[in-house]
Amino acid sequence: MRSSVAGSSRAIPDGFWSRQTRAWLVVAAVLALAGCVATVVAASVQSTHDTQKAREAFAASSAEVASTLRLAIQHEQDLIVGAGAFIATNPHASNAQAVHWTAAARAFQRYPELLGLGHAVIVPASGLAAFAKAAERDPSGPLSANGAFQVLPPGRRPFYCFALQGAGRTVQDTEPAGYDFCDQGGPANLSSRDSGADTYVPIRTGTDTLLAVQTPVYVGGVVPAAGAERRASFLGWVGMTVVPDVLLDQALAGHPIVAGIETS
Repeated sequence: MRSSVAGSSRAIPDGFWSRQTRAWLVVAAVLALAGCVATVVAASVQSTHDTQKAREAFAASSAEVASTLRLAIQHEQDLIVGAGAFIATNPHASNAQAVHWTAAARAFQRYPELLGLGHAVIVPASGLAAFAKAAERDPSGPLSANGAFQVLPPGRRPFYCFALQGAGRTVQDTEPAGYDFCDQGGPANLSSRDSGADTYVPIRTGTDTLLAVQTPVYVGGVVPAAGAERRASFLGWVGMTVVPDVLLDQALAGHPIVAGIETS
């Protein structure tokens, strides 16, 4: 799912398990906005008689923008934690149950930047046939035209990563049920499974940039101490795809100085 796990049928996937970068580049850039553009602002007002006031106004506005964005990121993490707790206590929940949880949590109403939320698992080649049959009964996204589960991109691989559960804001934000999110190397090359760390993946789609947030989930909802234990108790990834521009617009509201520089 681009909804819950990755990018739709576009040439570049818009979703959870596509290309890897271990930084939230879009939001991080905004959080660093004060430091990065302060010099530019100072230079632009240096010739005016109100240089000091302009600097103070910019500093205050940029600090408020950064604070608002930090709170927004914490808000996103709250949703991830809640979804992870649902998966940890219901690892075999149906897709319908996951969609119901998402609706009950009012995720799309409370998070206007959210495109999708879901749970992906590793499926070894030996388990592909069984997973396909289960997915045809309870698909996390669209099946092929004849109603069959089809691996996308096609091909035989040692393992796959498929969405087990997920919900999207719209039908267009939902990946095909057979989309293999690990085809391009897996979520952070599967390193997040062993490290227990979250990953933040900026996804470029045309002129837009989306953000995929991925969090490994383990039995009992607790990250085991050792890597081997983590692999043994790994339940998959809970992840979401968001539109950072929505967060940025909210943070910039009421701050014309910073907004003017960001959009220039």
